[in-house]
Amino acid sequence: NNNNNNHNNLSLWSSIFAWDHGSRRIVAYTVPFTCTSVSEALCNSTVLGLLGYYVGTEALTAYALLELLLEILQSLLVGPMEGLPTVAAQAVGAKNLTLAGQYVQLSMMLYILVGIPLFVVFGTFTSWLLLTLQWASEEVAHHAQQLVVSLIISKALSAMAQAFSELYNVLDAEIMVGIIEVATCFSVVVGMSLLAIGDELTLDRTGYILIGAELWHVLIYICIVPSFCVCGSSNRNNKKKKKKKKKLLPQKLRHGIWNQCSLTNYRAIRNLLKVSIPISISAVLESMEWSVLGIFAASMGTKEVAAWAIIGTVWEILNSLTYGIGDAAEITVARHLGQGRGWQAQLSAYKSLYLGMMGSSLLTMVFFFVIPYIPPCFTPNTILQELIEECLPLLGIGYWVMTLGEIAWYIVGATSRFDIGTMVHLIVSIMVTVPLGASYTYVFNLNLEGLTSAVVVGYTTIGIILSYLLLAATEWNTVAAQAAAANAARAGNNNNNNNNNNNKMLLLLLFDEEDEWDDLPLKIRRAALQLGYNKGMWNRDEEPPKAEWDWNELDQEDQAAATVMGYTQHTWDNNESSSSSSSSPPPITVATVAYDRGDPGYKATALMSMETALCLALRPKKDGGGGGVLTPATGLGQDLVERLQRAGLRIVVESKP
Repeated sequence: NNNNNNHNNLSLWSSIFAWDHGSRRIVAYTVPFTCTSVSEALCNSTVLGLLGYYVGTEALTAYALLELLLEILQSLLVGPMEGLPTVAAQAVGAKNLTLAGQYVQLSMMLYILVGIPLFVVFGTFTSWLLLTLQWASEEVAHHAQQLVVSLIISKALSAMAQAFSELYNVLDAEIMVGIIEVATCFSVVVGMSLLAIGDELTLDRTGYILIGAELWHVLIYICIVPSFCVCGSSNRNNKKKKKKKKKLLPQKLRHGIWNQCSLTNYRAIRNLLKVSIPISISAVLESMEWSVLGIFAASMGTKEVAAWAIIGTVWEILNSLTYGIGDAAEITVARHLGQGRGWQAQLSAYKSLYLGMMGSSLLTMVFFFVIPYIPPCFTPNTILQELIEECLPLLGIGYWVMTLGEIAWYIVGATSRFDIGTMVHLIVSIMVTVPLGASYTYVFNLNLEGLTSAVVVGYTTIGIILSYLLLAATEWNTVAAQAAAANAARAGNNNNNNNNNNNKMLLLLLFDEEDEWDDLPLKIRRAALQLGYNKGMWNRDEEPPKAEWDWNELDQEDQAAATVMGYTQHTWDNNESSSSSSSSPPPITVATVAYDRGDPGYKATALMSMETALCLALRPKKDGGGGGVLTPATGLGQDLVERLQRAGLRIVVESKP
């Protein structure tokens, strides 16, 4: 056993550093995601810079303070949107497109229902709040009150667009999404630049530009993207079938978004809230943390507040470089977990960490080289430039050391354990970041460098803890089994389905239609080799000569290999040419039970016996399936299935022709 474990560990680590299909898939996600996040950060920075140069320091301060306060408000609402990639990716991985569509609808409805009253109250009392907190002068508060309605509308429209963009990212339309996101940011920059060149830039016109860009942003996703977005439907689980043509946005997905009221799907609501609430709490903590540190900065002076806001923007730009690989890790890991493939999820997680650290090392060196050129991009004020430049080296160090933890946060979230990450964030914020910031400011009388150091130390601590939890405390096979079973169970929870659909379990595939040869499990590869496939043929979706043979023409080894790949005699013969069988026999139901926590002949048998006894004794429904002496499946039905799933068994019921 020790030799086998050592061999598996060596295989894992060699696979992490290999440049294979998994690495290319992560990079393919990372590039458009990074371009999107960087363009958004640069757009925000450009808005700050244009306001500072062409409208004035008061306008810059008003916009920066509004962004800070709206970030706190948004943090209460961001959970459904930020949790959407995890739940949607797991649903798509489990082939439950209706559920994925319902998650999109749910995230938007929750945002609207909770956000409207919050936005109304905030928009009404913005000026009073800034003056009460003594964050701004009367002139700055007046500017903020002028701009707040426009910013609120643009933020709400942006959230709606985010829900659709997250869905299309999961559906492998990340390049199209990246182009749209970059184009939206570019339109804002161009519009403001043209007004600045004509000396006509004001806060009001800035707000109109932001609303127009986000309105176009939403409409493009609703009206235009569905006509071009494709969802691959190739079927390598049945390799003899020719690859199907890609279709437009699947009907089940559209049905889940527009034709069903997701508020009646209580399991979907519970699952979305399970990841959304911890995300929102963590976002509130982060925003409050920056606000508290902003109060510390305000005690130093007005210019320190503006400098701190700009430092926060630079920090966001650095973080945006991590968001790309983090989002890529979240989607790839969540999809593998939805398919019940723990080893692939683990490999994708570790690959993401490795690629992220390599990228952050390179970007940190570039950042240190361009530090002198950054402050003048935001403000012409030399005092502000000096304050900012003093803190930038610490930001560079902090970015490099926190990258591992940031990516680990996304991966922990992909396993639906955002609550753990939130708890870590809460403890570190209360015990490390805020106390350090207060002591540096009021005890040691340090300037903004002290606050920056507190942020760096806090995020580094979070990163170390989350990395340990991910690397040493995650049972990937167990997490994968739970994720796959949960999505499969919810597949039949739609209100329009009949009782038979409620009892169906989704097939947990040994391999997925998107798998390249290098991603296949070893026994699938061996079976494919026996049937005449090789790596090139598989990746090009070509067929060997044996694919045209009848089942009876295959020898015993070929038939065994075909069985491993999921075939029966009927499905093999029926997938030949149209001259095969003219009549189709009635479908048969095949049940599969998988258990990976020990010997299935001993541990699984004992577990099933005990769970059956407990189910018989404790279940509220005492009526059986009719008849006299019944098997456990007939007598106990779905109650027993749910108990066995909770105990760690994976049960698959599939209808085959």
